[in-house]
Amino acid sequence: MPETFSFIPDNSIPQNIEFNTLVSEFENGAEQRRSKRDNSKIGWTLSFILRPKTEMESFKNFFNARKGKLESFYWTNPDDNTTRLVRFDEDKLEIKRLRYDLYSYSVKIIEVIQCYRRKKQRNIRVLQFV
Repeated sequence: MPETFSFIPDNSIPQNIEFNTLVSEFENGAEQRRSKRDNSKIGWTLSFILRPKTEMESFKNFFNARKGKLESFYWTNPDDNTTRLVRFDEDKLEIKRLRYDLYSYSVKIIEVIQCYRRKKQRNIRVLQFV
């Protein structure tokens, strides 16, 4: 079972919504468009500014335990108080030391869309030749 993200980011949490649209342009200038996915990709940028070294180390350990964007985790959005399954969007974490024992870092997270495969039932017709 995925871990729970318990770090509280700064007040402003920008939300990103992204679609994946394929645009094919023809020689006469006409365009054909189609969506490459059914749902939008939703993400957030979490910023942590002027955080003590102990909190930064805990966050770094959490990031390393997830191996960057490999493993997902639960995160509760403070804006709407909904818990979502998310993962880090990048394998890289950049930490800046601002002052003695105060650090700044930010990460992008994206919602994990779980897909379930259904077994297709195949109708097999038996043909009899006379």
